[in-house]
Amino acid sequence: MNQEATSSYYTTKFEADRHVLVAELSDRFGFFRLAIENNLLQVFEAHNHRNRKEYHDFNHTLNVFYNVVNMHLVALQNDEFDEERLNDEELALLLTTVIFHDIVYDSSKKEKSNEELSAETAINLLGDSVSTEQANFIKELILSTTTSINESGLVRTHYCDVPNERLQLMIRYLQDADLGNLGDENFPRATIQLMREYKIEVENFEQFLKTQLNILGNFEYNTNVGKYVFSRVASNYNDLVKFISLENFSVRAFIKYFEVVGIDQ
Repeated sequence: MNQEATSSYYTTKFEADRHVLVAELSDRFGFFRLAIENNLLQVFEAHNHRNRKEYHDFNHTLNVFYNVVNMHLVALQNDEFDEERLNDEELALLLTTVIFHDIVYDSSKKEKSNEELSAETAINLLGDSVSTEQANFIKELILSTTTSINESGLVRTHYCDVPNERLQLMIRYLQDADLGNLGDENFPRATIQLMREYKIEVENFEQFLKTQLNILGNFEYNTNVGKYVFSRVASNYNDLVKFISLENFSVRAFIKYFEVVGIDQ
């Protein structure tokens, strides 16, 4: 299989398998069925309709959901990833977590982080459908997506000290899937969306792009299957270097250069 394949390739390749897999997991695991039957992806929209996001929206959650599924299916079909294969319960729990991982996303200052509030919301909505251990896993998984940016690039700021190897694998899956855009063809679109979500002024666009370049230059996926599926980190880095060398940092020029469609200039 081509090492330059992207997540969109796998989304097409596994389209039928994905539907079957999700249906089977829904039949077997009550907590996942609860999430699906109550359309909890739409709960995300209800929580955020007053503060709509350019990037951290319903589509981001859906992308992360399918990123996890695609990673799982690639691992199942390639023996080289046998040590990174999830069992069905782990996958169902991870996908349930994905649905909630950004359910609260508000940049205003508060006593608790978005991740902490999202974890609390998930556990409250799932109620008795999850065990105490599963609820703790969901909390740790969501908290694991907490990040900050410094001179070293993108930094994970929550360390999970639960001594459970399977939970640690699930965390690595989620972290990779959550940042799949860094290693696929959606990176240019995500860059514009993040710029607008973070309210980056046009005059600061150059610095924002250089920050993105620094993130790409220092980033590596946690799992081998993540590195395989999201294989365009180096390509995205090189493409961004070429654009920056043109010294035209207008948003319009960026959209034209990367041929980003369906987004306002």
